[in-house]
Amino acid sequence: MTEIIYDSSSLSAAYGGAEVFYSYRNISGLVIKLVSNIGALQQYLDPNADKFFTIDTTFTTFELNGETHARVQVLLNNVAVDESDFPLDCPNLEIINNRIIFDKAAISVYTNDKWVYTYAFVSSIWPETTEIKLKVSGADVPINIVYVELADPREAVYIDYEATTDSAIQSIIQQRPVQIYAEVGRANTFTYFIEREQIPAHHLFSYEEQTQDNNQLSSDGLVYYRDVGVSNSTLTAEQVGLITRLYRLSELDNGAVQATKRIQQLALEQRKIIKVSARFDPRLEIADRYLIDTIVTGTNRHVTDEIIIQEIQANLQDGSYVMNITGRRKLP
Repeated sequence: MTEIIYDSSSLSAAYGGAEVFYSYRNISGLVIKLVSNIGALQQYLDPNADKFFTIDTTFTTFELNGETHARVQVLLNNVAVDESDFPLDCPNLEIINNRIIFDKAAISVYTNDKWVYTYAFVSSIWPETTEIKLKVSGADVPINIVYVELADPREAVYIDYEATTDSAIQSIIQQRPVQIYAEVGRANTFTYFIEREQIPAHHLFSYEEQTQDNNQLSSDGLVYYRDVGVSNSTLTAEQVGLITRLYRLSELDNGAVQATKRIQQLALEQRKIIKVSARFDPRLEIADRYLIDTIVTGTNRHVTDEIIIQEIQANLQDGSYVMNITGRRKLP
């Protein structure tokens, strides 16, 4: 057999796993052999035996009834201990792409992304410096040879995609001033800042203003991210007083100070919540700027205000066409 120049990958025994990738032209009778100094015991032997045997693997293909089949052998000290044939479900196969995985106590073979073989040993031993050599019988040689150490030799790790995505979205929302707005077709808009149309209010039935505390309020914000910064809000200092707060945005590389300024602005706006009851107006959407200019009946008080709509509730039953709007006061 001709030994390929690409030789040992000097794998660390701490990992206990390796992958070998290679491609070659499908030539009848061509045998690919992987030679290693990894020790193992075959099935049905005493797992406490002192003498281990080095693992070699051969791979070849042959045609049967117009289909390409793979044949894999596992050898210990050049003696075959297991052999299996598998159809590759692909006639006239020209290129073979092999992936061979050495686990701590098993060896698996994949051909053209299809699993074809696995053999589990009773136990194995990995030397301090592991050597894996690729040999071929014939003039043709494999190409695209890659040796990879495996920190985790498991062949697959399954992840709950929905849970992972949900966690990622929650992390984005928690560490950034993200606002979520419903869109047509059950879609959502994620944005830092949005103000839609200016809609004048008409036929108001009631107007209520509430002042509430907000634990995100600060006049002086210390921003902790990949660096450290400061964000000041003069309007908060004027309306509420001096408040220092630490903002942890550890997942932001840049834009953390600008994000903090937006958090401070939203917190100050949400300190003043306006609730309005009015005649139903189909033009209104979340994030619209609702312009209030009315005179209160009885007291003749002139009320002017501008709010950013956060919630809309409509009642269209029994001839009642009332809409309840909740919004935060827009800063000047």
